[in-house]
Amino acid sequence: MKLTFTDQQNLAKEISGLIDSASVTKFKRDINSGGTMFIAGLGREYNRKSRTTNLVSGQQYYQLPEDGHRLKELMVSTGSWNPPMEQIADEFAWRQMNMFTTTGIPTHYFIRGYDELGLYPTPSLSVTDGIELVFAPRHLELTEDDTTTGTVTVTNGSQTITHSGTSFTAKMVNQWFQSTDGTDTNWYRISAFVDSANLTLENYYQGLSGSAKTYRIGQVMDIPEEYLDAPVDWSMYLHYMKRGNLQSANEFKSLFMSCVDAAKNEYGSTTDSQVISAESPYRAYNPFRGDPPASISA
Repeated sequence: MKLTFTDQQNLAKEISGLIDSASVTKFKRDINSGGTMFIAGLGREYNRKSRTTNLVSGQQYYQLPEDGHRLKELMVSTGSWNPPMEQIADEFAWRQMNMFTTTGIPTHYFIRGYDELGLYPTPSLSVTDGIELVFAPRHLELTEDDTTTGTVTVTNGSQTITHSGTSFTAKMVNQWFQSTDGTDTNWYRISAFVDSANLTLENYYQGLSGSAKTYRIGQVMDIPEEYLDAPVDWSMYLHYMKRGNLQSANEFKSLFMSCVDAAKNEYGSTTDSQVISAESPYRAYNPFRGDPPASISA
């Protein structure tokens, strides 16, 4: 079950019993803080992303993505050769490598500061989208309340949703859509803004076709949906700490940490299995693996 940013605010209001604007503003801030803490605790393997940028001849240093927290992998493509890149973690070693200007196809990289990476040797050619960065993303602050104005028309098997008026905006891209008339409870990420009356879904709509359907569009934190209430627990921990109610504060902190631990156990690995098998169920003869010749029984 997904909880939108509005759902999280409402949950904070219900727990605290406070609905005044000043308290809601604090809840919004603290829920976002909880999202940041949760993603940091989870380890960011769950929602790693990749992005490309141009490889430029003679340019050694490149900016990391603004929404990136930590670089996981770096690939440089020359069009015909895609060598694995090795990170240089030691700044002294990096400076030694760069005592003399060297150009060629990059084989190593170095993270300078917190927002820049260097390539070695300095690229000797330019390639459009020649650099692919795989990174752990930061939590992007949520600011928007749910949109429910008007009604929509949806079609089974279509990616287009059409508004009865002109309430759609470009900032709805990457938010989530749900029909609320009871015919389909699935959530769909919005992938493109067409115009103020039409949006494109990332996936095909699976519910019943129809018009004049009630709906909602909202922001959802990029964490596993079964833990979307955890940032609210964090906000309540901060709320009760500031009020001097240490018992309630510790209870909500414990709930939050329990969710982080459970999420790490569930999503800390990129595979469901602890064993990664590189073999097919029925192995073929492979002399490089040390298999005996086919004429010799194992």
